[in-house]
Amino acid sequence: GAALELSLQLVGEFLVRVELVSMQTRGTNEHLVLSQAKLVGSGSITFESVTLKIPPLDDLVRVSTTFGPAEDVRFFLRESMARVKSIKARTQELAMLRNKYVTKYGNIRSYGFGGTEQEVVCSLNEGITAVMQMTSDCPLIRGSIYVEELVGLGGWDDVVLESLKDRLNGMKCAGPMALMYRLVKEVEKVRERGELPTTPKLPRKTMVL
Repeated sequence: GAALELSLQLVGEFLVRVELVSMQTRGTNEHLVLSQAKLVGSGSITFESVTLKIPPLDDLVRVSTTFGPAEDVRFFLRESMARVKSIKARTQELAMLRNKYVTKYGNIRSYGFGGTEQEVVCSLNEGITAVMQMTSDCPLIRGSIYVEELVGLGGWDDVVLESLKDRLNGMKCAGPMALMYRLVKEVEKVRERGELPTTPKLPRKTMVL
């Protein structure tokens, strides 16, 4: 059927080009359905030293096909705007994180609608490194980040590390800044109990990793 191309603005600054095609199924009138959508330009968000790329919108288009006429476009717009907002907030959060801790982060990995993760790794002077995974809603929703692993240098007890990890994940933090704040507080408790191992000092300020 005939195709209609539209340009839509997301969150005031990102342009997305969508294509609607005419379709008619048995027992229904001819109607337009969303067939594809692409961000115009780089699709990147930069804040200070951090640049993140917005994941492709193809998965949202695929899921939109399960909705009826007009509802498919509403779903796509709602979810794509939420995606842009979360990446904008995450870019700022990672910039703050790099100003405070030795930090490195990976690319955003996608495995279907609602399924994206991005690894971020932070180290503390006390010889402990947190390997965290940010899910698609991070840092806008509580519980959207979790500790995958705590790595201790110079004598950290594995049982203590596992206990710390479980407590941190139970706190349901929204972003890495909140999670690292909690980790610092938990490490202070370990120090107060006299269980902190003697470790070489690590630089607190970030380097470009």
